Amino acid sequence: MLAVSPTAGAHAQVAPTRRPPVVAPSSLEESHDLRAHFGIDMAQRLARSGDPEDRVRAIVRAASTARKEEAVTFLVGLADSGSAARNDGRALIELSLALARLLPHEKAARALLAIVNMPAGRGVATQGSPAEADTDNTGRIDLARGVAALALARSGDARSIEGLSVAARAGSPGQPAARRALLARPPVAQVSHGTSSAFLASYPELGDLRTLEPLRAAARSSDAAVRSLALVALARMGDSRAVEAAKAALSEADARVKIAGAEALAILDSGDAAKAVLDLFEDEATSASAIRLSARVSNEAIVTQVAARAARHPDLALRKAAILALARSREMLAVRSLLTLAQDPTVQADAVFALGRSAGRAAMTAIEQLMTRPPGIAAGEQEALVKRHAARAYLVRAVVRGERSARAETALVALRSSGDVRDREVATLARVALGLEEVGAPLADKEPRIRRAALMGRHALGPAAAGAQVLGLAGHDEDRLVRELAMFAIAQDPGAPLPITLAALEARAGSAQPASPIAAMMFAARAGDAQAEKVWKLLASRTPLVREHVARGLGRSENPQATGRLCAAFRHEPDADVRRAIVAALATRAEASPWLGETLENASLWDPDEGTRTLAARAIARQPPLGPPATREVAWFSAAGVVDPGGPSALAGSVRRADGVAVPVSFDGDGFMVLPGIPPGDVELVLELRLR
Repeated sequence: MLAVSPTAGAHAQVAPTRRPPVVAPSSLEESHDLRAHFGIDMAQRLARSGDPEDRVRAIVRAASTARKEEAVTFLVGLADSGSAARNDGRALIELSLALARLLPHEKAARALLAIVNMPAGRGVATQGSPAEADTDNTGRIDLARGVAALALARSGDARSIEGLSVAARAGSPGQPAARRALLARPPVAQVSHGTSSAFLASYPELGDLRTLEPLRAAARSSDAAVRSLALVALARMGDSRAVEAAKAALSEADARVKIAGAEALAILDSGDAAKAVLDLFEDEATSASAIRLSARVSNEAIVTQVAARAARHPDLALRKAAILALARSREMLAVRSLLTLAQDPTVQADAVFALGRSAGRAAMTAIEQLMTRPPGIAAGEQEALVKRHAARAYLVRAVVRGERSARAETALVALRSSGDVRDREVATLARVALGLEEVGAPLADKEPRIRRAALMGRHALGPAAAGAQVLGLAGHDEDRLVRELAMFAIAQDPGAPLPITLAALEARAGSAQPASPIAAMMFAARAGDAQAEKVWKLLASRTPLVREHVARGLGRSENPQATGRLCAAFRHEPDADVRRAIVAALATRAEASPWLGETLENASLWDPDEGTRTLAARAIARQPPLGPPATREVAWFSAAGVVDPGGPSALAGSVRRADGVAVPVSFDGDGFMVLPGIPPGDVELVLELRLR
């Protein structure tokens, strides 16, 4: 996964809806439903069945009964180690939800803690495929753990929280769920987590000053790992008293403590930080950390050390880390070093890309040089390659930093008229993305790589109307990848007429090609009653990326069954990204549904994923949609040396952006893929080979 920008999470669209207010159910409230009075008897009969679906129904029945003490006894029995429900992810999710509503009942709390701490699950047979293990079962068991842990953290019960605290330190399968729950519901007032390294690093995320004393105690621990984590955590909390402890740590023999001391000083902006970071370069065991910390503390001496490692360290990964560190420096020496590194074929692309992002004021001048007459590079193929790298770097700088250069854009014109198709495709991408060239002319070019480049550059233009020319390419272009790339235009312009039939759209949705996720989303949005069953099948796809996009499409669908289907899919969905997409889709649904309120309430209270809880809470409160981030980013991937992207079968795939939308992409003739104008955040590349 490539971190494009240090933002935290995606921006999903949540529209206000009209629906009855959601009333939180009271688990211990007597029900007047006749079935509820006899539910426990039916639940016991269903539980004796060997059918996994019957087990789920048994738990739902027991949870709705008015005979609460009997329900608790029955449900706690299903949480026992000998129960078949323990290895059935669906049943375990229902069990966690049912027990969560019975809190603060002591037996329910103990059963939930047992679910959190249970051993890793194994696959179970699914109905209709007895010989086939449910590949999502492990994910569902983890989801059940997360629900159970969050329910215990929300309960406020001291014994439950103490049990979670132990789980967070124990290294058991439930440790991640326990830690997430404790961070979601900070329990500092009720219980101390001790000084375990399993939890110390998370203290600053709580934002509670009451954690300072436990951290100060941990900073005096005899355990070097605990001491290191505590020092950094104290600095992140802004505790200036950590400065003296950090200075003392610099003289310790343990490398971890020494690194932590330097990092604490850097975080606290101490005057001793620069020397502390510089001293880390003296030991090879700490030099990688020194490179990392140079992002916070930098001067010419530090840049000299970073540049030396970028130029000649035997570890290529460390060289590339040093190049990224040079990009973060404002020192003139950093820019000069990157310009020199652009002559080294081993790290050439990395160095030029770093200039595109460089904080140095002279970086644009360096890019102009590389686009016109690269220093130290002989005329010929290498010079042409460096010029193309520089054109990509200029596009990055123009999009990310908003800097433009007349000299660089003149060089793009020269590249656009080159006889080498690799020059023309890079120039086309940059010029279309920067609004220097209308998309029409390159889309009419007879060379498919130019058409691909124009469609890649069009991403930077935002959700502008696609136009008949672009939509036509999606259905009729002779080049398969051009057809795939043009599919994104349909998603950007939902009101435009479909250039292909629904049957063709469905075929693309199930084809495992770069535009499959987008095709699945559009098919779900536009399918009529005749195609409904095919949409539900896609919603149950074994590929999470497809399920996620079908959910997005159903948010715009006019099918009245969409709400119920989304609610049913959410209940046992193991993938957090898919659950988030389902909640975002449900927030746009206006029709009445008995399941809608319950699903949103469950999501807002018990879902282990913070983003899903937030989206659900906004939907319940009818808050307006979250707007897209104002800033735009650029993703840059390299497959150079791995495949021949300019060969007969060009490399392609999908990039899942930070907003969750997977867009089709292709690599150019040099083996690079530049995707401009995307939301900031983490992105993930899924190559076409993996999709197949």
